[in-house]
Amino acid sequence: FYDKVISTLFNQIGEDEYVSKLLKEFALNKAEENASWDPEKAIKEFAKLLQKENSDNYLQKLKHFSPQELEEIRKELFAYISYYNAHLKTEGQKAIDLIFKNGLRDDDFTYKAAGPQSFFKKCVAQTVDLDDIGKRLIDAVENNKWAAKDGNKDKVKVEEISPLLTSNAKHLIDFIKENHVYYSLCKLLSTQIYPLLLLKKIEEISNDKKQEERLVFISEFNKNIFDLINNEPTPFIYERLGEKYQHYLLDEFQDTSTLQWHKI
Repeated sequence: FYDKVISTLFNQIGEDEYVSKLLKEFALNKAEENASWDPEKAIKEFAKLLQKENSDNYLQKLKHFSPQELEEIRKELFAYISYYNAHLKTEGQKAIDLIFKNGLRDDDFTYKAAGPQSFFKKCVAQTVDLDDIGKRLIDAVENNKWAAKDGNKDKVKVEEISPLLTSNAKHLIDFIKENHVYYSLCKLLSTQIYPLLLLKKIEEISNDKKQEERLVFISEFNKNIFDLINNEPTPFIYERLGEKYQHYLLDEFQDTSTLQWHKI
């Protein structure tokens, strides 16, 4: 069934601008993840999410959003990601420029290339994480331990600019602690908007095909039965069975899903 659904979806490439955009973005996301080059295979696997028992709950929530609304959400997410990265890069570059302007190198700092000044480089490269706010950086900020030991000739220069480095580092540390969790959430969600829209489109085609071919999946009966008996007394289902069958066998109770449990 889903082979036919995906085939219908792919036949709309070039004819339906919206579908073409969704499939393009899905393929690009997969390429960034170094996933399979075959988008059709990936989408068939992706479509299996619709067969999960709890998928309907999420799809119902998804229906509250139009494609335009989800696109606007995506733009807002990217805007915040850009703001976060730009701020880190700008502030980190100030410290790097200060170090370069004074003719200093990694060897002039404690722990050399792995020293606290490496924090600024990670900010500029936009690879900084909460884990980068470690003991060496905190020690440099709180105890002014930026300069290398052993009487380095540029130790004085490091100590002269250390108050500025400390001030810059404090600002960046506070900014990261305050915003990194939300930034990480935005990054995660931004990669999922187009897959969500694609899943929504696949579900629409699936429903059309079910209507066209007069199909109901066996997996759908669980939910249909639950919707039918959820607000009825327990004997209801047995009374209904008794209208048609004189004898029926109750199988053993095992390998039960959450939905089946609620029906019991």
